[in-house]
This record gives sequence, structure tokens and C-alpha cells, in this order.
Amino acid sequence: MKKKLPTRTEVLDLVGSEDRPWHAREIAERLEVSPASEDGLHRLLDDMTFDGVLVVRGGQRFKLGKQQAPKGSRERREGTVSINARGFGFVASTAATGDDVFIPGESLGGAMHGDTVVVELVARSSRGAEGQIVEIKARKSQRVSGILRRKGKSAWVEPDDPRVRGPIVLVAGLDQVGPEGNSGNDGDVVVVRLTRFPESPEETPEGKLDAV
Repeated sequence: MKKKLPTRTEVLDLVGSEDRPWHAREIAERLEVSPASEDGLHRLLDDMTFDGVLVVRGGQRFKLGKQQAPKGSRERREGTVSINARGFGFVASTAATGDDVFIPGESLGGAMHGDTVVVELVARSSRGAEGQIVEIKARKSQRVSGILRRKGKSAWVEPDDPRVRGPIVLVAGLDQVGPEGNSGNDGDVVVVRLTRFPESPEETPEGKLDAV
């Protein structure tokens, strides 16, 4: 099935899998990029070349930049992820050595702000180290404050902290009596306990109300 646009990491994994230049058309075919997304792929390749993570040869052929390590020989670090409200993040190493690692939004996986994670360094560019989160060691918190929103039979919480991934979907029965229920009015200030964490950048967390 053709997909929209690959991530920077997917491009690096492919180009680094063999010690040879890769034509842009071949990259599109191997990564199953849809025809409608080919212009976007060319812009992505241009951006990666500008950053220095790829070098371009004649005829739109690409190789890894000099400072890039192929998959299987990349450095990994443990640290705390800080999410920006615009969707990307940085991981600060707990070892107090090495620069912060930039994490594009598509490489955050299911990580949330403040989690302890393992990051794999996939590239070095003019902006510094870039990586992807490959493991979540510990979650920062299971309780989040925010504003309750209700529409029909649906309810969710908009976190107070814009760095926390949301909305948090309330999955228990609304106004249901007992410990498994949720109650409250639209606009209430609430505390929600997370019952399911996201596993990919596209997913949102789920929870139930702890306090209204």
C-alpha cells in the first residue's frame, strides 16, 4: 500500500543500508511513496541535503553525509524528553554529557513530555544531533490537569500544559455512578488519570476523571 511521506529516519535507514548512491526515484519506490507525495519527498531530500545528513551526487542520487552512522552502529542515550507545543521535542541525557538530541514530531513514538526514554541518534546536522525515540523507560506522571470538554456522548480533557499530548479521551461511561464513571460539566477544571498511553505519534492518550 502506497503511503504519503516517509520520515527522515526511514530515508536514512534506506540510504545507509548499502554503500552506494540512491536515486530519488528508487527511494520513492522502496519506501512506497505515493505519486501524490513525490514532490514532498523531493523537498524532504533537499532539506536533508541542506542539513548535511545527505549528500547529493549527479542525477539526483543521494548518500549518507560524512558524519552519519548507518543503522546498527548508531549511538543510543537515555534521557528525559521535553516536548515543544509545536510538536517536536528534545532529549537531555541523564549522563550530563553530549548535546541535547532533537526529535522530529514523527520520531517521538508514544513518548509524552517528561518521560524517561532511550533515543537513537540517527543524524548530525548543522542543527546538532537528531534522533528517534526507541524505548520509553518510565512515564513522568499518570495524572494530568486540564479543562473538561463535552459534546454529545463524547468527552475529553484539554491539558493545561500545552507540552502534554492531548486531547485526553475519556473512555468510561459519562455520568456513570461508581469508580469507573466520569462526571462533570463542560468547562470544568479537572484532573484526569491516564489509563492508556499512546503508542505512536498519531495516537492520543485515554483516561478517566480523578477529580472535578
